[in-house]
Amino acid sequence: MDEHAAEAVTYPMVRAYVADRLPQIASEAGRGVVHAFIPQSHRPGGGRGDMFMPLKLYN
Repeated sequence: MDEHAAEAVTYPMVRAYVADRLPQIASEAGRGVVHAFIPQSHRPGGGRGDMFMPLKLYN
């Protein structure tokens, strides 16, 4: 950080920057998260005992 004259950089600032930048870097490298919609073949709550969970798909 000395070469950029950054003296007042705190850990939360770095953490926020990295959290924003990581998805961009992964996407640029072709490893980004794929956002997909999976249509249902039945009415929601149709008694099939469906489980809901977030999915992260990587290409």
